[in-house]
Amino acid sequence: MLFRSIIINSGENDLFQPSPFVFLKNNGISSFSAGIRILKKLYSRADVSIVVREDNKELISILNKIPEIQNSTLILIKPKYPQDKEEVLVATVLGKEYPYGFPAIHMGVLVLTFQSILHIAEAVTLGKPVIERTIALGGESFEQNCHLTVPIGTPLEEVLNSRLSPGNHRIVLDSLNLGLGVEDLSTPVLWDTRGVIAIPERSEGEMLGFAMPGFMKDSISNTMVSRFLPIKKKVNTNIHGEQRACLQCGFCIDVCPVRILPNLLYRYVERGIIEDSLAAFKIFNCIDCNLCTYVCTSKLQLAGMIKTGKEKMKAEGIDPAAEIASRHELKGLHIQEGQD
Repeated sequence: MLFRSIIINSGENDLFQPSPFVFLKNNGISSFSAGIRILKKLYSRADVSIVVREDNKELISILNKIPEIQNSTLILIKPKYPQDKEEVLVATVLGKEYPYGFPAIHMGVLVLTFQSILHIAEAVTLGKPVIERTIALGGESFEQNCHLTVPIGTPLEEVLNSRLSPGNHRIVLDSLNLGLGVEDLSTPVLWDTRGVIAIPERSEGEMLGFAMPGFMKDSISNTMVSRFLPIKKKVNTNIHGEQRACLQCGFCIDVCPVRILPNLLYRYVERGIIEDSLAAFKIFNCIDCNLCTYVCTSKLQLAGMIKTGKEKMKAEGIDPAAEIASRHELKGLHIQEGQD
């Protein structure tokens, strides 16, 4: 496939992600340069963009000294989740509408991480296949947050061995917002695993919780002290509150990166109203970032309900894939006859 654009993302806009500095230390800069040269040789017509957080001055300084960067575009973005999700990243970098439901590769856009660039350099210059992965170990349950290079296929049990503090923990792969809890620790590290996160299991309520000042609670509203004081917050599995009816506060709408109405979609799906109107409300534009659930003052599982709605709609044959494809010049798709 011929790519029009190649986006190399430093990927630091989520908690406990691998640091790009890990991949640039020692011989990393020369390997990174070699990887970019190889990509430009393979895809000479593609524009290469390197995306970095605007507040990462040290990384920007390092990249500006690499000759290969001079012929690429260095794009600075705000440190805001979920900027490193393809749907948001590609739209931000290219200024184009994203075909929700399709990966960026169908737009002729290749999205890579810093580690992927090193893998490309090693494969071409050293003949080394992708047999190991550098992952980040992060979370309150680890004795020490760190980076670890392990062979692909290594069970999580070996990765976690002797690195966890005493107690009950929840293990999550890659992202607290996007990842799923892992119960089977024989699950292996894969070629695209970014990190392993371990957080304490906390489900107990708080005595007089409604009156507590909320020093350790993250909050988008002005009802918690943590909104005003820079106190370090601890991450655990407690939702810090009880579920209640939707208050129509609008916080979920404000934070939605794809500008849909999570509260409205939640009510439809919760009441079993699965019909074409949900597609009109752009339910399939949801990128499962879970921000709506995170900021919900009523502790409603908004993202989970929207995901359920999408699955039910597809089960009933309501899928806008063909309609979305008809509005975009997508590559590698085979739309059935009769579909535009």
